[in-house]
Amino acid sequence: MKNNLTANIIEFMLSLIHILPIVLVLAFAIYYISKKGWNLEGILLVAGSSAILISVLSTQLFIFIMYNQMNHITLFMYILNGLSFLGYLVLALGVLGLIKKIIKLTNSEH
Repeated sequence: MKNNLTANIIEFMLSLIHILPIVLVLAFAIYYISKKGWNLEGILLVAGSSAILISVLSTQLFIFIMYNQMNHITLFMYILNGLSFLGYLVLALGVLGLIKKIIKLTNSEH
């Protein structure tokens, strides 16, 4: 029993490695907002990365807690995956807005 719990804890910690890029995007979004103010791109970046972070952390936590009772939380997992998908969409909109601003800035310099 103790070895199974230790294996679950190690698996939980290793599964959190894939949230590091999202944490970096969130840090960049907060830095961007502190420099440029609350504009649409910054809000989209923060909202998208926060939604992804919340859904991924919640999913991993519920997998860790309910390891043997996965049949009872499949609907909740679908909801969390939908939240993650929406977060990625919002994040993509924010990135597209930043790309649009960069292109406009480079075109105005010529």
